[in-house]
Amino acid sequence: MGLLYSGAKSGLTAHMYTDSSFADCPYTRKSHSGFVTIMAGAAVSHSSKKQGLVTTSLTEAEYVGMGHAAKEGVWITWMLSDLGVPLREPITIFADNQSSMLLSDSEKLSSRTKHVDVQYHFVREYVTQGKCRFEWVPMKLNTADVLTKPLGPIAFKEMPAMLGLPWKPRAYTPQPESETSDESSNDSSGSVE
Repeated sequence: MGLLYSGAKSGLTAHMYTDSSFADCPYTRKSHSGFVTIMAGAAVSHSSKKQGLVTTSLTEAEYVGMGHAAKEGVWITWMLSDLGVPLREPITIFADNQSSMLLSDSEKLSSRTKHVDVQYHFVREYVTQGKCRFEWVPMKLNTADVLTKPLGPIAFKEMPAMLGLPWKPRAYTPQPESETSDESSNDSSGSVE
């Protein structure tokens, strides 16, 4: 099993998926964010980590996660450009929270969002500058889900293909040990025939 990359040699595109949990750490009440970058049909980068601040809503947690994904997306674009591999811009980042996507597109800070750390508002600048754009994706099609929460059995079985892993699960049947190996290991007489 391995990642299966395919696609054209020119006009390389990348897209990302981002997702966040909300206040799932029982001790700090911090949320977790995850993202995965897909290029040529398979994952090239991913991250799953606890956020550095406590957020007061799922929208804020998703917005912080979108910031982590946007930084990675812009970095990948710059890195590939330095290597002479042009990447079509803007990079598309799929998210499943429409409220956080509206926040990334708005110039106004509301009383509910003004306390979000300023370091995450660069997402708005990236969108305005055309470096990235956000699109909505249904939760069940969000590949980053696996990085932020446990999945049910059906979603778990579909996830490898979404990450570019051509994997077909097989049933495991334990094989009984052969009788000859059991007899030889139980012989403790030490005699040689």
